Amino acid sequence: MLSEKNIQLTMRVAGGWVRDKLVGKESHDIDIALDTMMGGDFAKVVSDYIKEKGLATSKGFGVMKANPDKSKHLETATINIDGDWIDFVNLRKEDYTQDSRFPTIQIGTPE
Repeated sequence: MLSEKNIQLTMRVAGGWVRDKLVGKESHDIDIALDTMMGGDFAKVVSDYIKEKGLATSKGFGVMKANPDKSKHLETATINIDGDWIDFVNLRKEDYTQDSRFPTIQIGTPE
């Protein structure tokens, strides 16, 4: 799919799903960290692809925007594919100033 759309992207499974698999628990909430795109942009690509190919049932996607005033510093997109919730979020770099606990966010690397 990514090569068809000419998208250069590395996806990494992260978060609680990884922990649950390591300890042998079932999990249906998968977090995917993206290195070159925002979550909402990638969720749209995935949603459009699913519709084009008729691969799975999905009712589109939702985006939870960043809201630093509520300590939500990262946009997250979520989509349900065949009963599994998948969240897409970009890798991030956080820069803090001495006079604020709220970081400035930029697309980052795994490091």
